[in-house]
Amino acid sequence: MAESRVNAAWQRIERWLEERAPAVRKILSDGASPEKIADLEAQLGVALPAEVRESLARHDGQRDEYPGAIGGWELLSCEGIVQQWRIW
Repeated sequence: MAESRVNAAWQRIERWLEERAPAVRKILSDGASPEKIADLEAQLGVALPAEVRESLARHDGQRDEYPGAIGGWELLSCEGIVQQWRIW
């Protein structure tokens, strides 16, 4: 089976971080379970695009050990997405 574009992109990002910003690479969380992603969709009342589900399955956001993994911005977890959705 061919590798997905999302996983290929994450591999490039992870490789770049390992070489240039290992502290940031270490804060990326493990992936969300299918059940956790389904719960996110239920709370939001939407079906997420396949690419978003796949990205969350790779990394469920980041740990709170660093201000922001991506250009200073926080990579949101399933819980973080729900929190922001409720705020907005």
